[in-house]
This record gives sequence, structure tokens and C-alpha cells, in this order.
Amino acid sequence: MNQAMTLLRLERAELSLVFVNDKKMHVMNKEFRGVDAPTDVISFPMYNSYKELPSSDDFLLGDIVINLDRAQQQTTDSLDSEVLRLLIHGLLHLIGYDHEVSRYKARKMAKVEVEIFDALTKVN
Repeated sequence: MNQAMTLLRLERAELSLVFVNDKKMHVMNKEFRGVDAPTDVISFPMYNSYKELPSSDDFLLGDIVINLDRAQQQTTDSLDSEVLRLLIHGLLHLIGYDHEVSRYKARKMAKVEVEIFDALTKVN
């Protein structure tokens, strides 16, 4: 399925977005991923890939949790830009992208992240 078809499926998608601090993210990362450290973003997808996304009804895509403390520490631009970058990253995980599988998949995901970020920032 190409990106245009994926975007059409996302037209009816909903997601929850939660903002937390380092302390809360540390707890969540340890509990859900087994990593005893905070991270910048965690996604909890409802589906394993975009192929499983419903094509007709409204549906919950999943949850994205963004660590605002980490976003502030990482930013080289503005907090808004970093939060947008993390939101895009989390959203890509929700539709099946995974940068931890291989270098190729990491490069592919990074490329799509930049394309979406650039497109959204041009709109503003």
C-alpha cells in the first residue's frame, strides 16, 4: 500500500496524546518496554501495521506519550518544533514503522519523518 492510501485510511483515525515529565516517562518506559530510563516518546499502537487499519469506520489508532522534559532538552529549534517531530515519530510507529528493526528501516522512517515535518512546517 502506498503512502496516499495510508493517509486516506488515517482520515478516520483518532489517537490519544499524553504529555508527561521525565519521572513519569521513566516509569512508563520501564513498565512497558523494560528500559530503566526515560525516553522522549512512546507509542502504543492498536494495530500491528497499516494493513490492519479499518478502511471504513472511525477507529482508534493508538496512544502517543511525549516527554516534555526530554523534548525541551533535545530541541535545537523551538519546543513546538520538537513536540511536532516527536508526534510525527510516534504517529509513524502507530502505522507500523519501526526504526529498531534494521538500519534500512531506520533510514526509511527518518526520511518519512523529515518529509512530513517539512510539509507541515511549510503549511504554517
